[in-house]
Amino acid sequence: MMKLFILLVINFVQIGQLNAGICKFPTPSKSVTVQSMMTVSTSADYKNTLFVGGSGILNGACDVKNGKLKYLMTLKNGVTIKNAILDTPGLGIYCEGNCVLENIYYKRLCYHATGFGYKSTSTSYTYQVIGGAGQGSPDKYFTQSGKGTTIIKNFCAEGKYGKLWCSCGNCPFQTARTVQISNTVLKGPGLSVVSLNSNYGDKMSISGLTLQGQKSSSTKTKYICQEYKGLTYMSAMSPQSNYEPTKSGSGTCSYSASAKKLVSALKAKEAAHPILVNKWTNELWDKSSDEDKR
Repeated sequence: MMKLFILLVINFVQIGQLNAGICKFPTPSKSVTVQSMMTVSTSADYKNTLFVGGSGILNGACDVKNGKLKYLMTLKNGVTIKNAILDTPGLGIYCEGNCVLENIYYKRLCYHATGFGYKSTSTSYTYQVIGGAGQGSPDKYFTQSGKGTTIIKNFCAEGKYGKLWCSCGNCPFQTARTVQISNTVLKGPGLSVVSLNSNYGDKMSISGLTLQGQKSSSTKTKYICQEYKGLTYMSAMSPQSNYEPTKSGSGTCSYSASAKKLVSALKAKEAAHPILVNKWTNELWDKSSDEDKR
């Protein structure tokens, strides 16, 4: 496993001062109902179009237990999409390789927001999430099954979620995966920011992470990271280790919580641009894992 330095900068904000909502969504320029999966072969700026998954995408309820959901969009290798809003998008977006999702907004999700996949097991891909926001996810926002790196920066999420990012835990193809998260704001309730495979050499780095609502069980994020042992077959999985934001981690998720400060109140202007007050700087090596059975 590689060692790396991880800067965790977390701002704990009590529920109550941010009831107006922390993640701003653009006004849709138009609405399009999608009945069959869109295959996107060239980069596109959708100019804040609202894409709504129709009956052909959902095949029933917008529910994580619905095994008939389909992807709303599949992006070919190298595609960038910008300025889109997704609502009830079935399985969400699937990237076949390198992709950039810039200012993509997720309203009601049925499953994941985006799956980062692959065409070749020998190719290392880069998946980028730049800006955008989510209003909760019944499972994970972003899952990675391909080899390479997911970069998440300037993303905002508010509402119940399982994990922000996970490395596939039950995929037939397992490999080292990396996630880099920066300048991201989360308000739950949520289970974990990331989950990592301890046995495949996954790595993570986090900087400028802001967790809001940490004083209430109805809005807090429970863990910074969870460590799993990844599998190549489908089976129920349980974390080997869980690391809470207010406690020091060890092993794969090693970090120090020695310099922590709770912010109990912020003015409206400060809440819009949160003060980063809780700094944990450590030498750390990590892995990433997580998928269907976690």
